[in-house]
Amino acid sequence: FKIIRNIGFYKYFLHRKIFTTWKENVRYLLFAKQRKLVGSRLYMTRKTTNNAILSIKKHLMGVQSVRLLYLDGHTMEKDEFVEQQTQNCVKSGVLFEEAMRCVTQEVQTVVHQIQNRHSRASVDPSSQAVNYSDDAPEKHKSLLKLRQEKLEAIQMRKQAKLEYATLPDFIRFIDYLTVEALVS
Repeated sequence: FKIIRNIGFYKYFLHRKIFTTWKENVRYLLFAKQRKLVGSRLYMTRKTTNNAILSIKKHLMGVQSVRLLYLDGHTMEKDEFVEQQTQNCVKSGVLFEEAMRCVTQEVQTVVHQIQNRHSRASVDPSSQAVNYSDDAPEKHKSLLKLRQEKLEAIQMRKQAKLEYATLPDFIRFIDYLTVEALVS
């Protein structure tokens, strides 16, 4: 036993095991922090933009399915063909306009939501009236609950500022989606 305990592997096994566990936990915490940071910048992970993007994609998929040129394979006169294609283009134009109106409306809704959240977050919390949520005055709340509410309010303000700052990028993203759908 003494001889084995003098070999480096056995001598420092517990130290190495604890250090390895600590190192893995630190790496995981750094990974979780980075994942949260990346996730907060993605539009699909935000509650304000998630449903709007799905709705916009649905409208744009409808635009992609519109046929601009109908070729049914049978022979027809030139004037008849031109008239049929003109009618088809008018119908397609109406569908395109309706889809773009829906996309614009969704974007405007998101912009208004984000601006409202940002304006509420920009208000000084000390100037607001006392919050009586759950019909309990502040002095009857536990310190832990007060601290949690304060942290949630800080996180909400930070998220609102981030969303407001990335609003031009969101609009650019929707513009890219729209152009991609129209081109295809």
